Amino acid sequence: MNLKDENVKRDLCIRLSRLEGQIHGISAMLASERDCEEVLQQLSAAKSATNRVTEIYLQHMLNTCLSTTDDQGGESKSVVMNRLVHMILTQ
Repeated sequence: MNLKDENVKRDLCIRLSRLEGQIHGISAMLASERDCEEVLQQLSAAKSATNRVTEIYLQHMLNTCLSTTDDQGGESKSVVMNRLVHMILTQ
């Protein structure tokens, strides 16, 4: 399933670019042996950012997948939803 909503795609790409910068910054912090608490704070911020990207993507995909699933004679909505939720929870 592709992202068809350009606004969602743009928002996710912006968030992922910021996250990429955060990860690069954390790597630099480790290389320069910054304080453990500062590194952990940035790791926590990156985790929160990742969780938010995942939440936005999952919401969009659930809405998109579930709105078109049964109409096209494919899997039932509950099967698709369960698969997506399982994928998120088991990672």
